[in-house]
Amino acid sequence: MKSHWAEYRNKKIFIADYSNFENNIGRLKNEIAEVTLALSKEPTESVLLLVDVRNTIGTKEAADALKASAAALKDITIKTAVVGVSVFTKPIMLAISFFSRMELRPFDNSETAGDWLTE
Repeated sequence: MKSHWAEYRNKKIFIADYSNFENNIGRLKNEIAEVTLALSKEPTESVLLLVDVRNTIGTKEAADALKASAAALKDITIKTAVVGVSVFTKPIMLAISFFSRMELRPFDNSETAGDWLTE
């Protein structure tokens, strides 16, 4: 699993690393499933989540997997930042947010996302 825990500004954040999967939906879905399983064991409202989707194609199949994961994890997360959202993938992010009822905040880079998560 590429995704991992990291420390930023003395706070623990989870980086859901969905970057650079390009159009390999099978590998992306496996990563999403592993992240969902790992985080589902965490207490309610305990996770600061940074989702990195840079260089990954936003297909319906990918969006469906991300939507299911977001719905499963929404009560576990405190805040969720998303890095790598383009003008083309922003509608997908908004749909995932709407259907999962998880607030997702887009950022241009990991540093500003980490700053927001830990403020």
